[in-house]
Amino acid sequence: MRFITRFYEMTRPLALMRQTREVAQIIYGMPRLQQRELATLAQQEIDIAAEQPVPHLHGSKSVSEDRPWGDAAELALSRARSNVAQLRNRGLALWLATVFHETRDAPQSSMQSVHREVLGFLGLLKGTYGKRDTSSNVFSDRVA
Repeated sequence: MRFITRFYEMTRPLALMRQTREVAQIIYGMPRLQQRELATLAQQEIDIAAEQPVPHLHGSKSVSEDRPWGDAAELALSRARSNVAQLRNRGLALWLATVFHETRDAPQSSMQSVHREVLGFLGLLKGTYGKRDTSSNVFSDRVA
């Protein structure tokens, strides 16, 4: 049993990195307005999860004894693949919250790398990091 647990711990960062690449494609393909809405939802989910006794298990339907994490990230990613904008945003918000808490204090450098990616997504969504969309700026069309 201990071997299986260790094996899962070693492969978890690989799964999260794969999921991170998929989430990046979804987020970068979203219009700016939806990104702002997602930022609000993600912050709410992070706050709700932080109130739980084990924050990274927030949203999990099942928890296995041989894995120290739940299935919330996988469930959230399946929702994020939806064509329905509200379902996609809810899934992305839950994924960001779950992975944020799961990777926050992780000792492995690969998990810390995933955490930095999640922080980058949150910064991009809030408009404090990454490319800025100047086309939505009211003042950009003015002539000085």
